[in-house]
Amino acid sequence: MNYTFYHLLHLLSVFFFVGTAVWAISNPMESEKKKVIKFSAIAGVIALLTGFGLLAKARFGFPIWVIVKLVVWFCLNGVVAMAYKKRENRKQVFIALNVLVLIAISMVSLKPF
Repeated sequence: MNYTFYHLLHLLSVFFFVGTAVWAISNPMESEKKKVIKFSAIAGVIALLTGFGLLAKARFGFPIWVIVKLVVWFCLNGVVAMAYKKRENRKQVFIALNVLVLIAISMVSLKPF
């Protein structure tokens, strides 16, 4: 597979991953919990795999900004769980989601390390 395919699939899965987190934060109904967690997990795994595919195609090695993005990926996985466990703190969870997305975008755009 070529770089463009990985890039498109990675972007779509990241949008879907973040979208399911917003869905969980904005509407944390117990009846939809399994469906949201399932969609989030699938999108997260696809984002992770395509991210490593992009890394291999670009031959960057394993720089520090990739490690930062991995930490952000793990934290984003926790945001969906936090949305259901801390329903009363939805505003703080949403702010955390935005900060994590901002960190991920800045790491891939600036590649500071």
